[in-house]
Amino acid sequence: MTWAVRIYLYKKYLTDLSEKKNVQISHPIQFYTIIVALNHFGKFYDVTNPCSGIILDTVLDYISWLKGLGTNSDISINTNLRGIRVFLYYAMEKDYLQPFKIKLIKAVKPIIPIYTDEELVKSLRKPNMKNFAELRTWAMINHFLATGNRLETISKLTIDDINFENREIALLNTKNKRQYYIPLSQDLSQVLAEYLSYRKGNKEDILFCDAYGRPMKKRAIQQCIQDYNRTRGVNTSGVHRLRHTFAKLWILNGRRYICVTIYSRTFKP
Repeated sequence: MTWAVRIYLYKKYLTDLSEKKNVQISHPIQFYTIIVALNHFGKFYDVTNPCSGIILDTVLDYISWLKGLGTNSDISINTNLRGIRVFLYYAMEKDYLQPFKIKLIKAVKPIIPIYTDEELVKSLRKPNMKNFAELRTWAMINHFLATGNRLETISKLTIDDINFENREIALLNTKNKRQYYIPLSQDLSQVLAEYLSYRKGNKEDILFCDAYGRPMKKRAIQQCIQDYNRTRGVNTSGVHRLRHTFAKLWILNGRRYICVTIYSRTFKP
């Protein structure tokens, strides 16, 4: 099975999926990830061998080979497995090879470091109010630390979702597809009010936008937080670290853990 055949088959898989579910496939990076995983698998399994020769033992040997390289973490190995698994399952569905189950390995998740008190002071220091990018990032960091919300949720907030009168925030885009209202603290209310006095905009506009008022991609938000922190001498970055810091501060202030998971919507229904 040549690379050309691999690519053709996976494109066919995306086409079939789109027709089957009557939806538009809008994740080109997923296709790229699969091809990268297959290319990596090709360094282990001879591409001139027939696809039908791939069995469970082949995949298990591949896992051992990845571990033996000494350069792959458990998470990296699972990323590779997810990539080839999608393709191999499709090949099984089309009877190109005998069906078998491919399980991910048990990965040890590293502990995510949180912000120190000194780093928080630097990050939360009010920025230059004439610099929109700094002001917006400062407001976003305050929002993450005050709510523990996910990046996907915050990136889709609109101005109308912030209700200053009732002191609440409407979360309409969450991981479990449910909608919620959470309290709007006094401190965050002041930060957002100050931010919106510069941001302006209509109720239906995205709350945290780029300089042209357009929605920001998740990667762009992550990058602007990283750049913002570096200018302040803070090497700790990342949305997950902000959310974990929120959880620690919440508990240290006498709140229960279950309240943290519900408030930040980290639980699975």
